[in-house]
This record gives sequence, structure tokens and C-alpha cells, in this order.
Amino acid sequence: MLENVSYLGHELTKSTFSLQKEPKGKGYYKYDVTIGDEFSFIEVSNDNQEHLHNEISVLLKSFVHGFENDSDVQVFTLDIEFYVRFELDKEQFMEQNFAIDNEWFFVNFANVASKSIIDSILSHTALKGTFIPAHRLTE
Repeated sequence: MLENVSYLGHELTKSTFSLQKEPKGKGYYKYDVTIGDEFSFIEVSNDNQEHLHNEISVLLKSFVHGFENDSDVQVFTLDIEFYVRFELDKEQFMEQNFAIDNEWFFVNFANVASKSIIDSILSHTALKGTFIPAHRLTE
């Protein structure tokens, strides 16, 4: 069924940014993306009530917290919430359990969306150019 799922995009719903001190030199950050508690399956229709396709929306939460090199002194925090949206053919239906069993598929798109959102926000701060990976990091 995953071959019938198309990525529609993402929508930022909440962001919180705080710069505690001016960044000096090198540092490190902690970064994560997690699935939130909202999953919705919507039948999309046109004005004539004709069923066009189905959409899936998944709420995600992500953060990046920056620190001074070799210390736990925090330089900045950025926390975001966003939805990723997917389209299914109108004949297809997806239950939440199937989506949970195939979480890896949705999380891959979530990581790319998270990177895009974070890069955009940080590009307007003193932290412009901070590298955020577009994939999951292993601990």
C-alpha cells in the first residue's frame, strides 16, 4: 500500500526559538523528531461532493538545542510542531495501526520536513548556516 502514498508537504503549526547567548566558535546540538499524538484520515471531495482522494495528516514535534563546545551551556533552543500530509487514491484507506507499523516511511518524510523548517527559521538568526541533517542520526 505504501506505493500508493504520495507526499503532499508540511505545515508548521507552532515554533518557539530562544537565543540565550551569542554563538562563539564551535559547538554542538541535540536534535530529534518524534511523532505526536494526532493522526487523521480525511476523504477529500470537490464542491459537487465527488470523492477526489484521501489525505493522511500526522502531527510531529522536533527540536534542536545548541550548546557551547565541550560544555552543557545552552546557546539556543528551537522547538517546532508541524504536520506532514500525504495523499492516497480514493479507493485506498489506511488505518492508524498500519501507519504505526510503517512509521519508518512517514518519519523519513518528517525528517526532511523538519530540516527544511529548521533551516528556514535559523537562516534569519545569528545561527545561519547551522548544519541540520535530513536523516535520522543514530545515538
